[in-house]
Amino acid sequence: MTRLLFFDDKAYEAGTSWSDYARYWRDNRDALNDVLLRLNGGMLPIDILDDVPDPIVLHDSRVQTFDATRSTITMSLHGDNKGALREIHLRYTGVTEYDHPSKQLFADQPESDLLIHETTANADGLFKHTMRFANDELIAITFTKIEVKTVDHPLPA
Repeated sequence: MTRLLFFDDKAYEAGTSWSDYARYWRDNRDALNDVLLRLNGGMLPIDILDDVPDPIVLHDSRVQTFDATRSTITMSLHGDNKGALREIHLRYTGVTEYDHPSKQLFADQPESDLLIHETTANADGLFKHTMRFANDELIAITFTKIEVKTVDHPLPA
């Protein structure tokens, strides 16, 4: 069953989600690589992201493509970069488990927005990226490595 560890309804209502997630990152920083840290723009306090060049904010991004082949998943999202469009291309390798997004997540509507996400490390050397969307759908991907590429488009004149 897919669930968020830090941003579940109970912790969110108690007001502990953000501080617990930040503490998790501070306590486990050596086990979590820089690419995962870069993906946590907006999810972690600025002091944790101080040394991160160009943090990526996934909040309000929308899934454009999702392709799963064997142990690799590629996913592209449209996000925001200071008001301009940012294409975010994620490539997960060594995938052992994943949830496939529903057709509704590919619609260009507010219910498709990514609201919150978290990345965690498992004891067996795997990582997990769990995402909750505005329609309350959860997607989790368990993997060994992730690559990130971004394409920034200029603001319209």
